[in-house]
Amino acid sequence: MKTKFIFFFLPIILLLLYCNSINKFPNDKEKIKNLINNYSTSFDLKNFEEFISFCTDDFKFFTLDGQVFDRNSIGNFLKRVMARWSNLKTKIEELDIHVGKRLAFASYKQKLSYVSGSKNGVMHNLITVTFIKINSTWEMAHFHMTTKY
Repeated sequence: MKTKFIFFFLPIILLLLYCNSINKFPNDKEKIKNLINNYSTSFDLKNFEEFISFCTDDFKFFTLDGQVFDRNSIGNFLKRVMARWSNLKTKIEELDIHVGKRLAFASYKQKLSYVSGSKNGVMHNLITVTFIKINSTWEMAHFHMTTKY
């Protein structure tokens, strides 16, 4: 009888535990979504000092051509690259966020519209970001962008 009981109820208990763990960090998922929206807005406004404020001390940013920037150098790089662009507007699509106790990962498609001189331009990017929870605050630790998907 005990064996039948275990074989019958064990899968149900495991399923309930699994379902409970899926939504274990819903508030953190919303915090990550807000953080992504906030740093995208700061990027659009070319407020790179604010963009940097969302980053960990050991932050890494990987560019399309394989360059790597840290928290101290990313602001100057972005200012230089974005100097010729105006009216930046980021649109985030297909946002997928996975949250754990101290780490979170997000991937999404980004449509970046801009004006360069008198021409309108659009970049389609795939973004992957890693976040670390430090003192109950989520910070961006790693940012990777690929274009032309």
